[in-house]
Amino acid sequence: MSPQQSEGAARPVAEPVGAVISVLRNDAEKALADLFANSRALFVGSAEIAQRREAAFARFSRLGLPNRRVESWHYTDLRGAFKSALPLAAMPDAQARASVRARIEALRAADTQAVTRLVVLDGVFEVELSSSHLPEGLRVTPTCNALIAGDACAARAFAAGDLGQGDAAVALNEAFATGGVIIEVAAGAMIDHPVEIVFLSSGRAAHAIYSRSALLVGDGGVVRFFERRLTHGQQPIQRNETLFVDLGQKSIVRHVAVAEHEAKSAVDVATTLVCMAADAEFTSTSLQFGAGLRRRQIFARMDGPHARCSLRGVGLLRGDEHSDTTIVMEHVAPGCESRETFNHIVDNDATGIFQGKVTVAAQAQKTDGKMKSRAILLAEGAAMYNKPELEIFADDVTCGHGATCGSLDDNQLFYVQSRGIPKAEAEALLLEGFAGEVLDEIGNEQTRDALMDEVRAWLAQRGQK
Repeated sequence: MSPQQSEGAARPVAEPVGAVISVLRNDAEKALADLFANSRALFVGSAEIAQRREAAFARFSRLGLPNRRVESWHYTDLRGAFKSALPLAAMPDAQARASVRARIEALRAADTQAVTRLVVLDGVFEVELSSSHLPEGLRVTPTCNALIAGDACAARAFAAGDLGQGDAAVALNEAFATGGVIIEVAAGAMIDHPVEIVFLSSGRAAHAIYSRSALLVGDGGVVRFFERRLTHGQQPIQRNETLFVDLGQKSIVRHVAVAEHEAKSAVDVATTLVCMAADAEFTSTSLQFGAGLRRRQIFARMDGPHARCSLRGVGLLRGDEHSDTTIVMEHVAPGCESRETFNHIVDNDATGIFQGKVTVAAQAQKTDGKMKSRAILLAEGAAMYNKPELEIFADDVTCGHGATCGSLDDNQLFYVQSRGIPKAEAEALLLEGFAGEVLDEIGNEQTRDALMDEVRAWLAQRGQK
């Protein structure tokens, strides 16, 4: 044997090494997998919808419940908040409807204008609690009915332009949702008075709610759309509800969203998916307050040129509340405009989060995008996390962002107090003005005044402590 042969014979032959990577699931993720497997008989819809559900849950299985290692969920650990997976909410019965009827009647009593109100109770559209008369040009279909009938609008609601496909909460909603309501505005229709959808939990037992709703606006349609999220009672609740808004060419949607929660153990993920055609205009203003952990996430895409999107919001936080607003704005067509303006007031040990990401595709020249987040921290333990991002692939754009955190201005506070106004009242006036900077942009005076009354009530409760 030659020296070369001897050396070669002595050298060990490396065997290919196969690495087996297993995903460690927590108890909640295991329970969700079992729940999905055992609930297939309850899922209605066409073969296409069934395939979408399976694909969505497969995505969720790969991703798992979001935690701090997921960049877009870095400040909201949903995996940690889900100690267990709660059972699906039961179909509302007469007792459930009776338990929330007073809340609905209180909303009606407070109306200062005619309102078409649609109630989604425990994820199910409730005809009995909703307005019986619909204005001309408006069509309403329970999501469940549309799925059973194989209606094309149900397929649109679940496809949602493939927005948010990389998000685990969106995947979980697509897998489980059977209820909700689909609202269609006919092309060219101008709906005179507001259309309101109330997402309400009966709170009669610990449960999970998954619903998929949609607002589909035809070309040239105009509508004022009010979204209200309420939690009734103190039972543990896990809510994951999605609203898809599809705007046709030259359509206009004026959207207002109010989220108020009572249950401290509530975990609420509300997702809004927005697709905009050419020359469409979407304006959304939100007011969020109340107990629990909540995340409002918006995935918006401007598919047509010269679309305009304005997102504004006010967050009122105290105690140990946790409120996360996360926005992904996609400019894929030229000449579009986006604005994002959010103000937070954070007290005690509460935590506020604002994450805004604007992406501009290479073909989206002449984009105009601006993003701003401001927060007033009222206590040492209060926290606010701001994370603005710009991802730009076009070279002819105007984009910018800014974020500030601070306390009340001592000079302003001294000036107000020097007029003989007590300190607590002076603080309330300045904070009211801070929130009003955002809410004053609402065009409808009655809606604007109603939201400012909510702010004043929150500030009055703070002043009593």
